[in-house]
Amino acid sequence: MAQLKHRVVRGVAWTLIEKGGTLVVQMVVNLVLVRLLTPADLGKIGMLAVFSMISFVFIDGGFTQSLIRKEHPTQEDYSTVFFLNLAVGVGIYLLLCALAWPIASFYREPQLIRLAPAIFAPLPIVALITVPQIIFAKAMDFRTPAKISLTATLVSGGVALWMAFAGWGVWAIVWQSIIYIVVRFLYVWAQTSWRPIYRFSKESLRELAGFGSSLFMASLVNQFFTSLMQMFVARIYGAGQFGLYDYSRKLKDIPSETLSSSVAGVTFPALTTLQNRPEKLRESSRKIVIIMSFILFPVMVGMIVTAHEFFPIILTDRWAGAIPYFQVLCLTALTIPTTTVMQNAIKVQGTSRLPLTIELLRKAFALAVMVAVIPFGLKAVVWGQLLYLTFGMGVGMYQGKRLMDYRIGMQLRDLLPVALLTAVMWAGVAATGWFFVGVLTFGWLLLLKVSAGVVIYACGAWLFRIEAWRESREIVQNLFKLRTANHELR
Repeated sequence: MAQLKHRVVRGVAWTLIEKGGTLVVQMVVNLVLVRLLTPADLGKIGMLAVFSMISFVFIDGGFTQSLIRKEHPTQEDYSTVFFLNLAVGVGIYLLLCALAWPIASFYREPQLIRLAPAIFAPLPIVALITVPQIIFAKAMDFRTPAKISLTATLVSGGVALWMAFAGWGVWAIVWQSIIYIVVRFLYVWAQTSWRPIYRFSKESLRELAGFGSSLFMASLVNQFFTSLMQMFVARIYGAGQFGLYDYSRKLKDIPSETLSSSVAGVTFPALTTLQNRPEKLRESSRKIVIIMSFILFPVMVGMIVTAHEFFPIILTDRWAGAIPYFQVLCLTALTIPTTTVMQNAIKVQGTSRLPLTIELLRKAFALAVMVAVIPFGLKAVVWGQLLYLTFGMGVGMYQGKRLMDYRIGMQLRDLLPVALLTAVMWAGVAATGWFFVGVLTFGWLLLLKVSAGVVIYACGAWLFRIEAWRESREIVQNLFKLRTANHELR
């Protein structure tokens, strides 16, 4: 158990290094590009990206989770998934290119016809690197993928910046995504010793699909709904308003998705080893929820209370219309820790059909909410997202109670200290802003609010010695111990 904990800590650390490094580079690149491009430019990219996201679900097909969950996958298993992914990736790319004109007609944006073949180009390449990445995850080797991702981000980001300043406009973003996936492909295959055998096994496919099909359908339902909603938002409100909304969502996702994908990707392989030990699974899950909340809550709330200073300074006034969307979307991220961990627990402990059943329930509620709020404008749509994501978190909490005896009252008690401390920080930063507004410039006010938030939160966590503080400090200490031990072994 101790060895597993060390591997998880080390895995999360490397994944956060990858995500954090990628985050810094992407933020620099994106902030420069956003200042050079208009909301409508980014809106056009987002219109096509909707189709890419749902295509990734088809390429994965649920087999990634199945291979990770299977204790001893065979060479036939890996090769079968590899060739299936490749066939699906190429087929979807050709289909989307053929549909470029109808897609452009739907959005009433003729430029999309030329953009589509380039934006969809990464799809077949993603199919080529899926299996090697599964092998890295099975071995809990997160250091290699971290290096690969950081290298690809640096190279593609540098090229995108050069192209943006050279006047390539929206094509700088298009080529950034292509170069990123090409560099990943070259680096992944240089780092892995695995090679497919020319064999396609129907037996392997049938066995993996037994568990993966329900996960695939659950992911498909989730992504299809998200993509459908974005498509209609873009169609109803136009490229300009969609660009404001879509960039707000992406900006919110930088910290929230960085943390959730890092934790989910590392802890799922680890939690599968505890699937027959519900007490250990419950204790591990609750600690992950506590630590994720401790990190994410102050970041998202801090982004809410500093948005009115951040947007004019960093993004220019042309993006000020995104602030109301951005603030509500940051609130939706507060549901991520509980939802992410409970989804992993459901995959580990539940039946293969349970994730699909839960996703259908969530999306039925979400569809009803969206149909009700769309006539009232884009701001109502964003508030609707907060409502149905909160409902989805409630469903996950109920399943945590049912599958691990992680009672809802216990879950709320675990979240309460962090929530209260975050609320105090929110009030303190808001009061600081109110007191100094009109006295300081936006730049100094932003710096003061960020500093006040860090001091209030850190001092409160240390003063009251909340559990999340103790667990986080223990993780940092373990990381230093691991680093020292590795150095001594060398």
